[in-house]
Amino acid sequence: MREFTKSTLKIIRHVLNNDKKVVYIVGNHDDALDGFIGEELSGVNFVKSYEFVYENRKYRIQHGDEYDTGIVRWRYTKELV
Repeated sequence: MREFTKSTLKIIRHVLNNDKKVVYIVGNHDDALDGFIGEELSGVNFVKSYEFVYENRKYRIQHGDEYDTGIVRWRYTKELV
C-alpha cells in the first residue's frame, strides 16, 4: 500500500468489523509487513501462504512472487525498477 487514504481506512474498518476469518498473504510489495508473518493483529493473520480444505480438496494460496526468479526477488534492486 503506497498511500494510506480515507478510502483505505474505510476498507480496513469494514474488514475488521466483519466476523469472518481474515488472512493477509504477505507478498513482494509488502516488505514492511515481513515482521508480522506468523502474527495476528486485530484479528488479521499475516502469513506467507495459507492452506485449507474445502469439499475434501486441499488448497494453498500464495503470493505469485514466490515463483518469480527475476529482479522482483531482490528487495533492494526492485526499488530501482
